[in-house]
Amino acid sequence: MECLRFGDYLLDVDDRRLWRDGTAVALPPRAFDTLVLLVRRAGRLVTKNDLVQEVWAGAIVGDGALTQAIWQIRQALGESYVETVPRTGYRFVALVRADAAVEPVVSNVTLLRRSSWRVALAAAALAIATVAALAIRPSARDTLAEVAYRHGLRLQTLPDLGPHSLPQVATDGPWVLLRSNEMESERLWLLQRATGALREVTRGHELYATTALSSDGSLLYYTLRQSHGPGPPTLFRAPVLGGPAEVALESVSPDFALSQDGSRVAYVADRGTDRQSLVVATLVDGERRSFRIGGSDWCDFPAWSPDSREIVLSRGDSGQREWMVAVNAASGAERPLADRGWTAVGAKAWLADGSGIVAVTRRTEEGNRLTLIELAHGTARELTHGPEEYSPWALSLSADGTIAAGLMSWQGELWLYRAPDAAGRSLVHDWRSTARFLGDRGVLFRTGSTGAARLWSLDLATSERRALSLDGVDALGEPAPDGDGVVFVAQHASTQELRWTGGDGRSRRLAADASMQDLAIPPHGDVIYFVSGPDDTLRRMPVTGGPSEVVTRGIVRNPRASPDGRWLAYWREAGEREAAQLLVVSTAGGEPRALAVPKSAARMGPLGWTPDSGYVLFVDESEGSHGIGQAPLVGGPPEPLVRFPDRSLDAIADFDLRADGALLVGRAMWHAKPVLLVPEPP
Repeated sequence: MECLRFGDYLLDVDDRRLWRDGTAVALPPRAFDTLVLLVRRAGRLVTKNDLVQEVWAGAIVGDGALTQAIWQIRQALGESYVETVPRTGYRFVALVRADAAVEPVVSNVTLLRRSSWRVALAAAALAIATVAALAIRPSARDTLAEVAYRHGLRLQTLPDLGPHSLPQVATDGPWVLLRSNEMESERLWLLQRATGALREVTRGHELYATTALSSDGSLLYYTLRQSHGPGPPTLFRAPVLGGPAEVALESVSPDFALSQDGSRVAYVADRGTDRQSLVVATLVDGERRSFRIGGSDWCDFPAWSPDSREIVLSRGDSGQREWMVAVNAASGAERPLADRGWTAVGAKAWLADGSGIVAVTRRTEEGNRLTLIELAHGTARELTHGPEEYSPWALSLSADGTIAAGLMSWQGELWLYRAPDAAGRSLVHDWRSTARFLGDRGVLFRTGSTGAARLWSLDLATSERRALSLDGVDALGEPAPDGDGVVFVAQHASTQELRWTGGDGRSRRLAADASMQDLAIPPHGDVIYFVSGPDDTLRRMPVTGGPSEVVTRGIVRNPRASPDGRWLAYWREAGEREAAQLLVVSTAGGEPRALAVPKSAARMGPLGWTPDSGYVLFVDESEGSHGIGQAPLVGGPPEPLVRFPDRSLDAIADFDLRADGALLVGRAMWHAKPVLLVPEPP
């Protein structure tokens, strides 16, 4: 008989049983066959095609069947045994050894001999448990906010359906809605919480902006990233288990919140027109009421209370501070909820009894945490700790307090290509952001997450790293003019400063309280361009420090100076309903002008220049591959520069082109793993 042992488990292949310490572990047939194949090839990559050919005998099956089998295995074994190789397959990572076929049974004789004292112990234990249960039983006055998370949370992983899988739970429904968010397509799945059964409910080939389940889980509401025809997006409604979709409301924001009674939606007015207005719309007759939100520069992430009377919002100001307020859905009256010095407050959801709110919050020195706000006491308590970060875009709660969220991880590498069409090699495996050449033999890059970020230089000849900033500094850097060191923005707690370093211990502060992002420094100039303020305005200031002035208003991203120092390229977005434009402006002054880019251009993404300053470079996300395109400075149609058919690391997050044609590419992605955080019972 074939028996394979790993960890505490014994896999009896011939008898088709899995044991752990003498206890049988149940696995569905397909999941068992998948586990056998993975264990037999322990340490080696097993592709998805291999699994389909051997487990499903080559039948045509969707990714959902394979994903469900892997998920069932992880539910049985835990997360540490099966590793996902993105877009390729899986690998069993535990040490496996062949073992003799030993039936793991428990001796009945031992049980009988111990029965007498076990009866006595059981009686005593029952009495103690009864007293303890009475002592810890919540009183009738206890709220969910007080008792739901008293004993902690148990992390339950869900099927991982892609790099951007985000879950949603209905308040009282039996389903978890899983959304697999790819660049060119999206798929929707329903996972039955009781059985683990997975069912695809994708509707056509849509690209969803926001999805929401009705409180009982029977209806799906959604908006699309690409509206059908001109004008604002439309809100659709459809039976979650299949059936025709219908228009629920026309002319809404792509991001909306559905009331618990299903009668209304709330959304924040388009940031291109007025980000301080909350709109409440009735689905029956389309009536809308708009409430001006004062005392802040913007508001976002609305969430309805269980009684559908209030809407909680994130609010923020130009000082990088965010807090929460509740708005009466009928009158627009506001009341403060929580302000704990957060730098970001993302998605949020109310507990079913209205006693508290769970939100994704962030402080500068920390990652995204799940925080419970107890409304009766006005307290805020972090439910998660450690290095784990949660997606700010998705959070929902079921009636028992179970939290559906996206657990985030960052995967990034820095690659060097001696020529755009040549084979590349990986330079840095822990890359986070910034890809810049430093002269002919150096590279500037950043590693680490928020609170532990660091700027480095890398010698391409010796592969030696040199730290340019301190640990715990969230730094954004650019080569200084004439190649003399590096200029970077360092962020400590809630303050920022602009610094220069020569990389040899010399360092000086250029400006204090520098609220900057997206630096651009002409190679031979004396000014620094940067994006700043709540409106993401493009400004400039002397490289030695001093007052700044506005270059252009609007939502600006990724300014980049040309190698000859005469031009500045940047993305500018006038509003959510207008596509961002690639603009260039002379550093000597004048009006900006637009350059043509294809629809597949990664708008608001990184930019670069050809060495002769004749073309602006941009990321091109054509179907099937990523690449870099080039737009002629003199005008005319864009052209491709290079394409990378391998998309295993997803997006091109930054790049730089050197005068000799060498190309530096930072390739990375955020991976959101769907999880449930289940309150532990008392």
